[in-house]
Order: sequence, then C-alpha cells, then structure tokens
Amino acid sequence: MFSSRPISFRRILLSRFLLLSVPVLLLGVYVTYRKARSSFLEMARQNVQETAQRQSDRLHDKLSSFQANLVMASSSTVLQEPGKYQALLMQLQDKLPKNIQCLQLSSISSQQRLASTCNSRFLSVPKPFSTPTHTQILELADSPGLSLVITAPVNDTDGRQAYYLSAQVDLVTEADQEIKKDIGTAVIDQEGNILAHPLPGLVGANIQQQADRDRLKIVVRNALTGENKFAHLFAFQEPGRELLAGYSAMPSPVSPNQQWVILALLPMDRALAGLVEIQQILLGFTLALLSAIIVAAIYIARELAQPLEKIRDYALHHHQKDDLKLEDNFHIQEYNQLAQVLAGMVNRLTTWGAELESAWHEATTANQLKSEFLATTSHELRTPLNQIIGCLRIIQDGLCDDEEEKQELLAKADQAALNLLSLINDLLDFAKIESGKLDVEIAPVDVGLVLEEVISQYRSAIDQKGLRLIVPLSWEPVIVRSDRHKLQQVFANILDNAVKFTDKGSITISLHLSKLNSENNVVITIQDTGIGISPHDQNKIFHPFVMVDGSSTRSFGGTGLGLAIARNLMEMMGGKIALSSRGKGEGTTVELMLTQMETSRLVY
Repeated sequence: MFSSRPISFRRILLSRFLLLSVPVLLLGVYVTYRKARSSFLEMARQNVQETAQRQSDRLHDKLSSFQANLVMASSSTVLQEPGKYQALLMQLQDKLPKNIQCLQLSSISSQQRLASTCNSRFLSVPKPFSTPTHTQILELADSPGLSLVITAPVNDTDGRQAYYLSAQVDLVTEADQEIKKDIGTAVIDQEGNILAHPLPGLVGANIQQQADRDRLKIVVRNALTGENKFAHLFAFQEPGRELLAGYSAMPSPVSPNQQWVILALLPMDRALAGLVEIQQILLGFTLALLSAIIVAAIYIARELAQPLEKIRDYALHHHQKDDLKLEDNFHIQEYNQLAQVLAGMVNRLTTWGAELESAWHEATTANQLKSEFLATTSHELRTPLNQIIGCLRIIQDGLCDDEEEKQELLAKADQAALNLLSLINDLLDFAKIESGKLDVEIAPVDVGLVLEEVISQYRSAIDQKGLRLIVPLSWEPVIVRSDRHKLQQVFANILDNAVKFTDKGSITISLHLSKLNSENNVVITIQDTGIGISPHDQNKIFHPFVMVDGSSTRSFGGTGLGLAIARNLMEMMGGKIALSSRGKGEGTTVELMLTQMETSRLVY
C-alpha cells in the first residue's frame, strides 16, 4: 500500500499559480502574434491590390500621353527638304518626353528609313492603318522593362500621307522596377505571355511554363473579368518564395479587344517584415512577464503561507510552551475570541466591499468619460494632422501648379498646426488644473485693456465672416484683481466660441459695474447671435469633455475643454462665469464677474 507524501501549502500555492498563469501568458502571446500577423498580411494585401490598380491606371495614362504626343508631333511636322529630315527629328526628340527613347521617319511607299535617332536599331514599319496611331511591342529583350513602338502618319507638303513617324517608348522601365524595391511589376498579355517582370529571365516566357501556372491562370482570368483582388503565388520570382500579388487589367495597346494583366508583386517575407520587431518585443515581453510571474508567485506564496505557518506552529506548540504567543496582528489566544475576530473580519470585508463598489462605480464613470474624451480628442488631433500631412505631401511630390498654390497650401498647413497647438495647450492646461499644478498670479489688471488686446486678435476672423462687432468707443480704466494672462485666455476662449458658432449677425461686448454683497464687481458681457444652446443643455456646458448637440457643433471641432478651463480659471481668480441662451438659433450670452479694486475710476 503506497502513501503519498504530503505537500506543503506554500508549494501548492507556488505550483498552482505557475500552472495557471504561465499557459495563459503563452496563449496570450500566441494570440497577439497571430493577430499582428493577420493585420500585417491584410495591410499588405490591400497595398498590393491598390498598387496594381494604380499601376494599371498609370500605364494606361502614360501610353495615352505617348500617343497624344506623337500625334501632335506628326501633325506639326513639316517636311520640305530631304537633307533636313535628320535635324528635324533631333529637334522633335528634344521636345518630346524623356521616356520616348528615339524617333524614326520612314517612307510609306518604299518602306525605307529616311532619318532616325535610334542609331543602328530599325523600327519595323507597319502596314497601312486607319487609326491615328499604331502600337506594337518592341522585340522582348533580356530586360525587366517593356518597350513599345508607336507609329503615326505624317503628311507631305501637299497634305498627303507619305511618311511614318515611329517612336520607341519605354512603357515599363528598369527604373520603374526599382522605385519600390519591395514591390515589383509584371505585365502579362491575354495569351499568358510575360511582357515585363522584375526578373529579366522571365520576360518572353509564358505562364504555362511556370511552376505556379494554375494560380497564374486564375489570376489572369479574374483580372480579365474585372475582378481586382489579390492572390498568393509560389515560384513566380524565386523557387520556393511566396509572393503576394495584386492584379488589375488595362486595354491592350497592340491588340484591339484584348487586355493586359498588371501584377504588383510583393514577397511575403517583405510583407511580414514588421513581424520581426514584433517577435523580438513579444519575446522580451514574455521573458519579463515570466520572470515577474515567478517572483510574484514566490512572494505571494510566502505572504499567504507564512500566517498559516505561524498559526500552525502556535496550534502545535502552544501547549508545550506556555509563553508562546502569536504576533500582535493575529490576537488569537482562545476559541471564544475567534468568533470576535471573524465578526470583525466580516465587518471589515463589508466595509471594503462597499469601498470597492464605490471605487468600481467611479472607475466605470471615469472610464466612460475617458473613452468619450479619447474618441473626441483623436478626431480633433487627426483632422489638423491629416491636413498638414496632405498639404506637405502635395508640395513634396511637386504637384503644385504654381508658387501661389504652394503658398496657399503652406498657409493651410500653418493654420492647421496652430489649431493643433491650441488643442494641445487646452489639454495641458486642463491636465494642470486637474492635478492642481496650475498657478495664478493675482495682481491689479486693467480689464478694458485686456479686452482690447483679445478683440484685436479676432478682428480679422470677425471681418472674414462678415459679422458686426459692437464694442464701446473707448474703455475707461477698470482695475480688477486677477491674473492677466489667465484672464486673457478666458476672454479668448469665450470670444473664439462666439466667432466660431456665429455665421451671421453681430457680437456685442460690454462692461459695467454691479454691487453684490457690499462688493463692487465688474461684469463683462459677450453676446452673440449664433446657434444658441437649448435650456436643458446649459447646466452641463461647463463640464469637461462635454459638447452639447454634437450633430450641429461637430463641424466646428473642439474637445469640450474650453468652457471647463474658463470656469476653473475664473474660480481660481475669485470670479464667476455664467452662460445663458433662449434656445437654438437664439444666440448666446456669457457673463464674467470679477471683483473690482477701489483704484478704478468708473462710476456706476
């Protein structure tokens, strides 16, 4: 009969903790890795699909441009003296795009070359054709590019078609295959012939000769039917190397009623290159968590087992030693006291449970506000950032038509940067207010002078919107106790809202004195004729992250911090702020109240 050896409570805790936590950790790491791989792969699939469509459109536009240039050159060419044909072609070569490699002038009747800039290469002359241009493929060479011969008729001095003007153009160049080293371009005609490929050795071959011919046939068939998706190919670039291919189709320039299939090829290891860094991070993260789990398990096992071991030692040995006692934090000396201890524990647990429930509700509310705030802030941050990036990329890519358009884009990017800076300043100010780290320096301030400074900042915006600004002709000195810069910030927030939410009408700013509780107070009123606020929303407008009626104010932007910051700053300066509105479309009135100093000369 076998008896199992007893296991200590500490060892059980340690083994069970590791047995539960380590598999969960490894499973989480594996799921995270698979999720990251799926995200990278999905992004790569969309990338190659969009790249193939862009390449198809670009090649089609490029070919149309070549044909249009050649037709224009042929219609403007005047042939007078045979000895000047070569000079004429040289002049045309300089005027045409760089991708037109060379020109050749041939006689229609004799099929002989009269002049050429192609050195010893002879561009074959087509049979008479009725279209404005004739396009054929230049013989496929050991090159990843694709060259075409475009021919257009040229009239003689009597207006008759007597000559052919032919041009060798590079539709897909070697440089095109090197623009993005990760993504290459392949061109396949409707019969499966490979016309261009990043590997020159495959140019001129047929997909029937490829190891992955079945997948290639499906790609060609799908592209010809207008189904632009992606596919996984094997052994189409290097043996055993998986490719992610996006495909699209474009009209064939050499065969009427046929199409070419354009493939964007991305090696799978390149598509998942970002996973290497993810793997390293996950490996480090896993090792760190494993170490932390082991340390935590040892510590927790010790902390949980030690009190029981002391109770055990006391239970086993207290009858042997009359002076043996538990530590003061236990206070267990006899069974009649154990009930009192348990009752106290229940009371404490109840109190802790109530505190935890309250903390849970507070955390839930804070988490909801945080989620709403993050959603709003991410939108507000993304909008100016996208505008800045968009304007700068247009300038960087050289897409501006003139210097004026470039300056306009720079001005837009500058304005978006200022808006982004203003948003970040609001976030930082609110964070300082919440943490109690925002200080105000109370000193005598001429409120009229501060108002004039803020109004001057917004006069241009007010004039641009065609609003009337109604202010006193002059401000008499009215001295209040406040922080000049913080007061200027409050006025700017209120006036910015008035300008932002008012499309027509006027903005009225006034200042008067009021007596409240035997104190002289200065009341500044800013009234607009804007969109207004419904009465039931006015009581929450000063709460942080709150934007009333997002459907109407969402187009104006903002995070809902402006009025919350203004209220906190006014309270820190010993003042008050109030907002009133008769309803939507009825305008808004904001009143600011500050304590007046006796040095003021204004009489009420």
